[in-house]
Amino acid sequence: MAFGYYIVEIDVKKPEMMPRYRELVGPTLATFGGEILAASNTVSHLQGAPAPLPRVVVIRFPSYQRALDWFHSDDYAEALAIRDQACISRAIVVEGL
Repeated sequence: MAFGYYIVEIDVKKPEMMPRYRELVGPTLATFGGEILAASNTVSHLQGAPAPLPRVVVIRFPSYQRALDWFHSDDYAEALAIRDQACISRAIVVEGL
């Protein structure tokens, strides 16, 4: 089965809210088998528009469906609500090879 990759670009507007987000998100990732592969403000925009937001996070899940299940889960809902208040973001899920 192919992995699922959750990729999110983030522009943090309320950094004071992010510690609570990080506290909540970790256990949800463990529940759904998510593993953070990259999380950085070091992003090079090489081509196309629009440019990515300043921070990019890549999380690998056991499957595409598992990534979607995590994002839409009650487990992640509180953390996502905090992130939505604290950040501007764009997110996608990609099925791996």
